[in-house]
Amino acid sequence: MEKIIAHDQPLNIAESNNGKFAIILKDLEKDASPPSWFDLPNKSVDRIYYKNDFLDHTFSEYYLWTNKETEMTYLYVHFFD
Repeated sequence: MEKIIAHDQPLNIAESNNGKFAIILKDLEKDASPPSWFDLPNKSVDRIYYKNDFLDHTFSEYYLWTNKETEMTYLYVHFFD
């Protein structure tokens, strides 16, 4: 995770106690078909790193976070042309 963060600067950060974190969580909840192993960010997540328009597409974004309890790191990528 540190390599991704270092490579993809500048990254935005949503802390768990701010409005952007809640907005990202709502966006993730809207996904119609997440895999069975996918866990949404919860109280065990302090921050979500995110980046918009990182691909040469009409729209692209990604969210990156680590669950402190399970030590799982998640990378959610969304784009369309």
